[in-house]
Amino acid sequence: MSAPYQALTIAQWFINRAYMDVDDGGEMMTHWKLENYLFFAQGCFCAMTGNALFDEEIYACRRGAAISSVYNKYNDYGANSIEDTAPVEIDKDTEEILKEVYRIFSQFSALGLSMMVREGSPWRETEIGSEFPRDAITEFCRKNYID
Repeated sequence: MSAPYQALTIAQWFINRAYMDVDDGGEMMTHWKLENYLFFAQGCFCAMTGNALFDEEIYACRRGAAISSVYNKYNDYGANSIEDTAPVEIDKDTEEILKEVYRIFSQFSALGLSMMVREGSPWRETEIGSEFPRDAITEFCRKNYID
C-alpha cells in the first residue's frame, strides 16, 4: 500500500503552518528544520497509524535527515526562511497528527532538531548517505514521543 502523500506536500503543510505562527512569535521554516520535521512526522505518523505518511526514503546526513525531493527543492534557501506558501489538501485525521507533531517540535530550532535526530539510535546506526530504515524511525518516535 502506498502512502497517501508526497513528502513535498507534507513539507508545504509545515511551511504554511510555520508562516501562520510568525505573528505569534513562531519562527519561519528553514530548509534543515523542514527536513528534520519530516523525519519526526514520518516516525510519529507510522507509530500512531501503522502506515507511512509518504513513500520517499529519508537519508542520514550530517545535519540529521534529508529527503531527496525536499532537498532538491529547498536546499538553495540555505539558512534563510522559506516563505513560499501554497494551499495543500490534507485529510482531517492526518492534519491532526501533523498539528501535534508541529506542537511538539516547533519549540526547537533547526540545530535543536538536528541534534535530536543525530542523538537517536537510527542516526547512530545508519551510515551517512544511507537510507534510514522506516521501522527504526517509527520505533524511535514511538519510544521517545508517542508512548
